[in-house]
Parts: sequence; structure tokens; C-alpha cells
Amino acid sequence: MTPGEAALVTRRRAAYFLLTSVWVTPYVADPTRRAILDRLRNSPAAVQAIADRFDVSRPAISKHLRVLLEARLVTEQRAGRNNIYKLNPQPLQELDRWLQQYREMWMVNLKNLKAHVEAKTRRPQ
Repeated sequence: MTPGEAALVTRRRAAYFLLTSVWVTPYVADPTRRAILDRLRNSPAAVQAIADRFDVSRPAISKHLRVLLEARLVTEQRAGRNNIYKLNPQPLQELDRWLQQYREMWMVNLKNLKAHVEAKTRRPQ
């Protein structure tokens, strides 16, 4: 693959990511929302069970859950009088796949830097 073709593939992947998924970063920027996602990683839970673990009101937790629901980071299912929330990892997996190209780029750059530094230290001055 030529460098031009590789760049085109990268641009297409980025466009696909932006068109097919919600950019989740703003939704997980809040520490309470991240803690809610961490809580739901273990098992689904009702609002009250989630709220019991925080020092904020139940309406505040409900607001955070609505934001997470908008971002498709959680799903909601009615069980009797309770709404049960469950983690939906797909948007995070999409973000992780997109970020992987940057991890790979940094690994290559760090390996090149290491080789450069080691080559300079081996040269007699």
C-alpha cells in the first residue's frame, strides 16, 4: 500500500467513526458518570442502587443516567417499578478502535526515539 493509499484509508476510518458513533469523550469527562459506568461494568442496577453509592441526590444520578443514555453508553429496561440500567460497551469499543491507530503511532515513534538515543550513545565522541 502506498503512503497516499494508507492516508486515504486512515481518513476513511476517521470519517466512518465520526459518522457511525457518538463521540463519547464529553459524556465520560464527568467523574460521577465515569463512576456510574464503573459501577455498571459489574452488573446492571436500578437507579436507587446506583444512587446509594454516591453523595449526590437521586435526581442528580438520574440526570447523569439520562446523559449516558443519550450517548448510548447505557441501556435502560423497565423491571416492575424500577428502571434497570446496563452498560453498553459498544461506543467505548468504537472509541478504543479509533484510538488504537494513535497508540500504534506512538509506539513506533518511541521505538525510533529509543534507537536514535542508543545509536548516539554508542558513537565515540
